[in-house]
Amino acid sequence: MPAVQYTWTAQPGDVSRFSRLALLRVFRRPKVIVYFAFVAVALVVAVWSGEEELAALFGVIVVGFPLALFVVIVRVNRTTVRPGAQWATGFNSFGMLLEDPLAQIVIGHGSIARIEVAHGLVYLYIHGGMGRAARIPESLCPPEARAYLLSMVDARPRSTSPGGSST
Repeated sequence: MPAVQYTWTAQPGDVSRFSRLALLRVFRRPKVIVYFAFVAVALVVAVWSGEEELAALFGVIVVGFPLALFVVIVRVNRTTVRPGAQWATGFNSFGMLLEDPLAQIVIGHGSIARIEVAHGLVYLYIHGGMGRAARIPESLCPPEARAYLLSMVDARPRSTSPGGSST
């Protein structure tokens, strides 16, 4: 298991910051954008044709869904990024240790698909993770740690086909 190398303590305001960024990330997905575009068009058509019940339904979807999702995200973040919550990371040749107030996991280098940095957070995309990413504060994965992770991900062994050639 990798030794702890970086630590981070959540501050007041981190719950709302993490929650806003998570909600924005959800609503930037193409499928979600298309879904809301269809609902918005249906809302306009319902209002234009005088269908008050349908207009109310689509209005609730357009306003209520993001609001309900934000409440759920805030509740989750209150457990992991409440003020004083301790996070830690460590890196070695096997993988990355990630500790938060709820769990301690080691992510093997072979599991990491890509790494993104946005708004002070590092997003670690995992193979087979259905587009979801582990998000951690940038201070837990500073540039030198990201460079090391990327070098290990690029250096991981490639699978070999039965004929002996690399794939």
